[in-house]
Amino acid sequence: MKKKEVKPLFEPLSGSHWSKRLPMEKRRNIVLRNHRGNYLKSAQAMDFLSKGTADKETKQKARSDSDYFFKIARK
Repeated sequence: MKKKEVKPLFEPLSGSHWSKRLPMEKRRNIVLRNHRGNYLKSAQAMDFLSKGTADKETKQKARSDSDYFFKIARK
């Protein structure tokens, strides 16, 4: 019996250039540009990153970016 091929839940954009070492505004501009100005998709991507990483600093910064994009998307 063959094993069923498992697809990942989320395919991150390759070459997104998001980094926890970048300033806040630059990180958010990069994410927003990669998602073609869609605040909801940007928020979902950052939320997925914050839940899927073990690095504490990445988790905090991704959560911060996610909250920012969700706040704007709700308006």
